[in-house]
Amino acid sequence: EDLVGARDAFERASISRPGITMLLEWILQLDFMLNDKAAAEEHARQILRTNRNNSFANYIMGSIMLYRGRTAEAENYLRRSISNANKPEPLNDLAELLRMNGNLDEAERYIRSAIQLAPDFYVVWDTLGGILFDRGNLAGAEESYLKALELFQGDSRVYLNYAKVLLKKGETVKAREMIMKVNANRSTLSPADLEVLAELVQRVTPKRSR
Repeated sequence: EDLVGARDAFERASISRPGITMLLEWILQLDFMLNDKAAAEEHARQILRTNRNNSFANYIMGSIMLYRGRTAEAENYLRRSISNANKPEPLNDLAELLRMNGNLDEAERYIRSAIQLAPDFYVVWDTLGGILFDRGNLAGAEESYLKALELFQGDSRVYLNYAKVLLKKGETVKAREMIMKVNANRSTLSPADLEVLAELVQRVTPKRSR
């Protein structure tokens, strides 16, 4: 499908018919599908200027702020998003943010709600794995990551997270293979994930004898 062409057509329509929120939401949805964060932020802010409680625009802004590590802003956007629509994507991102802040009880409540809504959405299992890992529940974390990989094998972040479990279990050889695979596809990772990757690469790289 020509997503860029479709977005261009909707943008032309929005210029000739300004102020129609539905058109802007379609454009924002296409920004999201194209992973165009700059355009998504511009269009989300445009929607929020007229409706600060728009669930999807708040979700997009929350996910962008989370990607940038601006957690306080991300939390505000995501809480506003779920207060207006109970959907798995903002529930997942809020759970991940809460995990990062150490609020594991609330994080697990939100992610299990997301799993109930979308059990075939691999990302929610990845997030649950991170929460259980932080709780020290390695068996539960491993089961969650394997479930995520069963559903989708194309996200380097899941392999990176699973590698942490393997290292914790002492399965260094298997972890090294997984980390090197992620390192070859590092362009898809966020700045925070790149920091984790660099640390893991260092941990699994054999020390050279002098």
